[in-house]
Amino acid sequence: MIIFNITEKSKDGKEATGDLLILNEGGYKSYPCISGPWGKGHLPLGNYTVESCYLMKDDGTVDAFKGEGAPWVAPLTPRFKTDRTGFYIHGDTTKNGGIRGTKGCPGISKNDLEAQKEIVKVLNKGVVPFIVLENLKKQ
Repeated sequence: MIIFNITEKSKDGKEATGDLLILNEGGYKSYPCISGPWGKGHLPLGNYTVESCYLMKDDGTVDAFKGEGAPWVAPLTPRFKTDRTGFYIHGDTTKNGGIRGTKGCPGISKNDLEAQKEIVKVLNKGVVPFIVLENLKKQ
């Protein structure tokens, strides 16, 4: 199971930050994560599934994941009715000098290659539940 635990939101509600928790047999690993503020904002709360992890090619397309490397994406399938599509777990571009944030995808802010390896490990067991929940810090 993978959980995006949102702990903070921007004042306009479009950006959400928190931890991506990847649960496995030995416990879990946690990675800082951002979603939004671009496009329609952060990933909607709810239940999704992850079925695969892909490497991106230079032309922006993907092939089935066949090893380790980057950049990479893991597509999310919503398990609820929504007009938003095209969500992927991936690294946040800030670490490569890009603009902070995503168009709603959960972007891993640090150690995304380590996180990718952990996601592949849990995917070896089949389709993985992905849950987005909110536990905002009190201010």
